[in-house]
Amino acid sequence: MLAVTRFEDSLIRWLRAATLVVIATLCLGSLVEPDLVTFPPQRERFRPLWVIVAFVAYGYLYSRSTAIFPAREPWQARLLMAQLLLSLSVESDLTVVTMTTIPLVLEPRLWKRWCTGTMVVVFLFFLIRVGLNIQQHWREKPADISWAQLVGIVAAGLLSIVAWHLFAFLAAVLIVNFDRDRRRLTQLNAELRGSQVLLMESGRIAERLRISRELHDSLGHHLTSLSLQLGGGRASAGRPTAPAAEAGALHYEAGDGRHSGGGFRMAR
Repeated sequence: MLAVTRFEDSLIRWLRAATLVVIATLCLGSLVEPDLVTFPPQRERFRPLWVIVAFVAYGYLYSRSTAIFPAREPWQARLLMAQLLLSLSVESDLTVVTMTTIPLVLEPRLWKRWCTGTMVVVFLFFLIRVGLNIQQHWREKPADISWAQLVGIVAAGLLSIVAWHLFAFLAAVLIVNFDRDRRRLTQLNAELRGSQVLLMESGRIAERLRISRELHDSLGHHLTSLSLQLGGGRASAGRPTAPAAEAGALHYEAGDGRHSGGGFRMAR
């Protein structure tokens, strides 16, 4: 599980590293196959130097433009345009790498516009290159190629361009969307963990409030009972006890009897 998480976290880094390897491979291919980058005969000795400088510059532009992903800034579009111009001037296959750069450096609302524009420019350069090659071939061997073969070559080349460029673009879009969804899930997971902590804390607070209410009610009940008992004790301490009350009543009745007898004697 930990290895999968680390791979997901470094997926964009893997993509950038693999792209740089592809750029280096295309550079070696351009050095080995002179037809990929053509120079006039008198300047042929400068071809390897130009190829190395151009590919190094392209690799630098790619690394620089994708370094701040997932953040996107306006200056990245200018670097992307420079990548496109270099890829058209050096090696047509580099435009495939440029297509993978579009989702990494531009906002999603610009993807369709840039993808369509790049495809149109690549088509035009392909047609120009094919036209120049056919013109040179017809000068050397006029009857060696027919119109049907010419149409087949152009159609196959256009289909190959569409397939490879769309494949590269869609693969980059899938990786960018996957990274975006992973970041969103990570954020939601962090929010859920925070909510869980808050719920646990609120549960502890609710339990403490419940215990405090029970203690308050119990203590209030005991205090009320104690107050009533103290009040009853004070009241009973201020009244005479039952035997003393009976003795007082008898003494009062005896006193009344004596007063009545004295009055009787005085009357007599």
